[in-house]
Amino acid sequence: MNYIDPFGLEPYAEYPSAQAAGEQAVRDINPQSIKDGVEYAGRLCTYANGSCFYTPPNKGGKDWSYDGVCPTGTKAAGNYHTHGSYDKRYDNENFSEDDKRNLDKDNLPGLLGTPQGQIKMYTPLPNSPLHGTVQTVGSGAK
Repeated sequence: MNYIDPFGLEPYAEYPSAQAAGEQAVRDINPQSIKDGVEYAGRLCTYANGSCFYTPPNKGGKDWSYDGVCPTGTKAAGNYHTHGSYDKRYDNENFSEDDKRNLDKDNLPGLLGTPQGQIKMYTPLPNSPLHGTVQTVGSGAK
């Protein structure tokens, strides 16, 4: 695999779970997201051996991001994204309804990095759009 990583992150490294991969992805890119004031996003994927990894972050805009796709031969396990820096026009310390709708559609969990450095996880509740569970699973990601 040929890959140049301008941020010095470790996408494709193996983690024991999608949550662990997502937490590391957020820890790795959230400081840059806050500095740039834009969202970044990527996928959480599973290798055939069951270990998980995160894809390189895609740079988005002030209120949007694209998480991409998992590489051929791997399986989607969720996504991660950040909300950039504080902006009084948004509740960017929390998942938006659009964030939740996208995760509900895939029925896969997502991790969020916030401007205050919190790492939150949304887990969809089947057949109950927008009512999945939200947990704070980490902090200090800034």
